[in-house]
Amino acid sequence: MTGELAKVLSGFDFWRILLFNFLWTLVNVFFHVAIGIAVAVLINQDGLKGKRLYRSLYIIPWAMPGLVTAMVWRNMFDDQSGAVNQVLRMFGLPGNVRWLQQIDPPLQWIPPFVRVPDGADPYFFLFIFVILLIVPFFFKKVRERWLPFLVVWFLALQLIAVVVLPLILPGGAAETTSLGSVFPLSFYAVLMTNIWLGWPFMMAIATGALQSIPREMYEAAEVDGGSAWQQFKNITLPMIRPALIPAIIVGMTMTFNQFNVIYFVSGGGPLHTSEILVTQAYRLVNETTINIPGLGNVRPYGIAASFAYIVFAVLATITLITNKISRATESYAD
Repeated sequence: MTGELAKVLSGFDFWRILLFNFLWTLVNVFFHVAIGIAVAVLINQDGLKGKRLYRSLYIIPWAMPGLVTAMVWRNMFDDQSGAVNQVLRMFGLPGNVRWLQQIDPPLQWIPPFVRVPDGADPYFFLFIFVILLIVPFFFKKVRERWLPFLVVWFLALQLIAVVVLPLILPGGAAETTSLGSVFPLSFYAVLMTNIWLGWPFMMAIATGALQSIPREMYEAAEVDGGSAWQQFKNITLPMIRPALIPAIIVGMTMTFNQFNVIYFVSGGGPLHTSEILVTQAYRLVNETTINIPGLGNVRPYGIAASFAYIVFAVLATITLITNKISRATESYAD
């Protein structure tokens, strides 16, 4: 299937799209949760005036139609008259950045790196690298000491990807590819757009969860000499977890299928380097024809449907694993 599509769609690489889609979801959800919790904690402070006003204002990005948001940000990233470049010029920075047209990835040095022979798909091995990096964290003992394990495990996988792979794979000269090559400049544009669009949802969930935490728990922690960080780590995070984990699952599902931002801001470009599975499926149905002898030019509905099955399989797997690890459907007492 991928070989035939590569002949029809310029620059098509299934593993690259799947890797981009997966990383797009992880990075966005991380920022959504981090910013949402941080803002919720800040506006939940005692003595802060105008809390209701702040909450109302911060919810606007989430409440706006996605299409409107996408079109506004697309205009802001225009390389000639966009607001983003105008702000850069105000601070004496280069104000002619081609946010949505630059082809060369700006941060190719982002690890990990894989070195594979010519003819092998480096994005397949990058995808396997990312999956292998994440899998051990499904186990509780690993999560208890995650930082030292992450460093050692990453270095071990990096050694395999750079040294061992070229030795065991048949082929000629090896080509080195980095994770940074997956992200064109347009990725950072759509990332900023979707972060602005998505963090208010997490803030709303976190705010509601914070309201249910008894004030007495913090007072007891202060009496015991607990610092603000210790109170956040041992009281706030555990208490908002039952509400936040289901919201994260919803956020992952929405981000993985975030059609509006990708299609209307970057258009999947340049050269389809910021496509995700759902936008690629849309293009197959609405913008692509395949010539079949005896039938002529037809729409590849069957191939597009296979993309939908892949999306379902990936999201179902992520949801089940997240639910298993986090025990999102169990009571807090369990």
